[in-house]
Amino acid sequence: QDITLEWSDPVQVSRVDLTFDNLTPSRAENPWESGERVHPMLVKAYEVSALSDSGWTTVASEETNIHRFRIHELDPVSTDRLRLRVLDTHGGGGLARVYQISVFA
Repeated sequence: QDITLEWSDPVQVSRVDLTFDNLTPSRAENPWESGERVHPMLVKAYEVSALSDSGWTTVASEETNIHRFRIHELDPVSTDRLRLRVLDTHGGGGLARVYQISVFA
């Protein structure tokens, strides 16, 4: 699954903040109540890529995420498209939910 942010003109990107979903509808479904470390819907593996003249370049990635909030400081890149690609969830590839993507110069 992926989501692409697009701007009409190139922007400078040096930081990307991600907020993933790990909230459950009831306390009984919380990982600490069921003996699990993280909720199955939480994004486990992902990559953030920027589009340039030479194609998509990965600027940040994670293979074993266990956090709801992630901050990635980047080497500044100029781009008009930024893509978040979710590669896996802790539940084995189920639907990923992203609450927020914030991009900073």
